[in-house]
Amino acid sequence: MGKLDGRVAVVTGAARGIGAAAAEALAKEGAKVCVNIRSESRREEANGVVEKIKAQGGEAFVYQADVTQPEEVCAMFKEVADRYGGIDILVNNAGTLVRGRLQDTSYEDIDKMLRADLFSVCVCMKEAYPYLVKSKHGRVINVTSQLGQKGEGEVAIYCAAKTGVIGLTRAMALEYSALGEGNNILVNAVAPGPIEGGLSADMSPELRELKEATLPLGRLGTPEECASSFVFLAGDECTLFYGQTLGATCGDTMV
Repeated sequence: MGKLDGRVAVVTGAARGIGAAAAEALAKEGAKVCVNIRSESRREEANGVVEKIKAQGGEAFVYQADVTQPEEVCAMFKEVADRYGGIDILVNNAGTLVRGRLQDTSYEDIDKMLRADLFSVCVCMKEAYPYLVKSKHGRVINVTSQLGQKGEGEVAIYCAAKTGVIGLTRAMALEYSALGEGNNILVNAVAPGPIEGGLSADMSPELRELKEATLPLGRLGTPEECASSFVFLAGDECTLFYGQTLGATCGDTMV
């Protein structure tokens, strides 16, 4: 018997990396999962995630929706609720990154990052609310980044958006709590640090070696290790956690 038996989860940007690992971990604990992708180009990867979940006895399906488009998000949640009877868990993982100094970053790319990394979280929380409020176990888990806590050069807009996600998480935890609507939806966040296949994917071997030497863990983390945070925040053992950001950072940032 899993910790999340009978619950329904939507994981955005779940074709690979942390999103895929989160979807698989939630399903392993019994949740039925919607594996969201932004475009059809991710369909094959997402199908692989679903196949892996089903091979382990879980239930999942792929749904293509651009989470920066409210009408597409609305349609996705309706499909999930119609198929599984409701929505209990929302993982806002989808996002994008365009590297470069602010002075060299186009306004088009600035808008793209802010929409993908912050606006999409607002959209998904807003559109998921009617379903989450009906759940006895409503959970929102927003994926931010350690860069939203400490900042870093040449990723200024990404840092700004991820800092915004932390602020949104805190505010919505209050809005949905007994101090606000009293509806028992818990809102928290996970801030991954240097994770295999994430922002570290384009590191040179030399830079990677230097980075690993600065980490208390001594190496980069894996998406699977990060995924345990989502299982905890989605379950019944996190009842004291409101507006928190769990730092799965390998020790790179300590807040």
